[in-house]
Amino acid sequence: MPKEAMDLKQTILSYDRAVPRYTSYPTAPLFGANFPAEKVVSWIEALPEGSKLSLYVHIPFCPKLCHYCGCFTHITSRYAPVEDYVHILRREISKMGARLGSKTGNRHIVTHLHFGGGSPTMLTAHDFRLLMDTLREFFTFDKNAEIAVEVDPRHMNEDLAQTYGECGVNRISLGVQDFDDKVMEAVNRVQPFDVVYKAVEHLRAAGISEFNLDFIYGLPYQTVRSLTRSMDYALLLKPNRFALYGYAHVPWKKKNMRLIPDEALPDATERFELFKTGAGVLEEAGYKPIGIDHFVKESDDMAIAQNEGHLGRNFQGYTNISPDALIGFGVSAISQYPQGFAQNTTVAHDYQESVLHGDHPPIAKGYEFKGEDLARKEIIEKLMCDLHADLDEIWSRHGHETSKLSVFKTQLKPFLDDGLATLSEDGALTIPEEARPLVRVIASTFDEYLPPVETTQRHSMAV
Repeated sequence: MPKEAMDLKQTILSYDRAVPRYTSYPTAPLFGANFPAEKVVSWIEALPEGSKLSLYVHIPFCPKLCHYCGCFTHITSRYAPVEDYVHILRREISKMGARLGSKTGNRHIVTHLHFGGGSPTMLTAHDFRLLMDTLREFFTFDKNAEIAVEVDPRHMNEDLAQTYGECGVNRISLGVQDFDDKVMEAVNRVQPFDVVYKAVEHLRAAGISEFNLDFIYGLPYQTVRSLTRSMDYALLLKPNRFALYGYAHVPWKKKNMRLIPDEALPDATERFELFKTGAGVLEEAGYKPIGIDHFVKESDDMAIAQNEGHLGRNFQGYTNISPDALIGFGVSAISQYPQGFAQNTTVAHDYQESVLHGDHPPIAKGYEFKGEDLARKEIIEKLMCDLHADLDEIWSRHGHETSKLSVFKTQLKPFLDDGLATLSEDGALTIPEEARPLVRVIASTFDEYLPPVETTQRHSMAV
């Protein structure tokens, strides 16, 4: 490796620290308990007529636990609890639809629907169709709405793929993670290439052509050579998008991660090389980097959104559609409104009781924007999406004195001095391509609630 590249790597690694992934700001750990559901109802009722909605449906079930998983999920080999959950979900959807007035007045338009988990593919074809029928009964969908499902390839079959196609699903996120046998055995997810290949065949036969493959770097026993080989296999599937996520090892939060031996995990330098290698393979294959971990073709809607300046980021990740509100259904699901965030209860019994017998949404936690939140939120989101933010313009547009920005600019000085960011005279902050691994760290400069030096084990390392 040339000395200049080696020096850059060491400089980047010297800044590595535990920071949020910023799928929201403020981040979920700051949501307050016992948040008043009445307040959330007032936010819902205040949505202007014709608002664009993004809907998220959380399916919190898996038949087997992956050791790397950080999601909110329950492990079950029985379908009965999944079937019961579907019926409660339908009730929650219908109550929200009635509250929004969308069944009779069609006041709002759904531009995006995402099924996540857990494993949404645990749903039978019949139950998935029931959920889609309920959603379409109570919500009006834009004719070009994106309907996406997170797919575990091990669960896919011809019947389920056909159901997805008939129900209007037009984007699939396939959870691949890696194709190396040793790596996948270590994380309890044995999933050979031919399993993924057959899943893709079923889905394409059903008329679904938009795919993204999700990979993870930093897994146990993963090497540059093994990851390169896995990504070469993945390219044979010709996906539209790739996601290359960094594994967040947080065993103090997720007990299942304790089953991964620490000595099998790559260190910070090895993680850096893994991401650099994976990104290089994808860029050489014609995929453009988006944000911190996505890669798409130049013709992709996400690339077009970035070029036009309206790429967004929320709890569903990067999105080319910026909704007026994101409404989450299911246990633990998070919603975002113009006034703040609301999270459903994570307790199954409480969720059921609230949906079946309560007068309000099953809210347990929430956060109402205040002070400089919205300005900071926009700056962080712009950096996470575009590696660029017009600090002065954003700050003043939100009604704040730009003199306050001098504090941030002082905090940014080390990054500026080391060539990891540039700041123009008119307040435009830009992170160069080579400093992409530090976007989260630089964005954290604008996080009012994160200590200057992270002292808790709340987040994962950035690089």
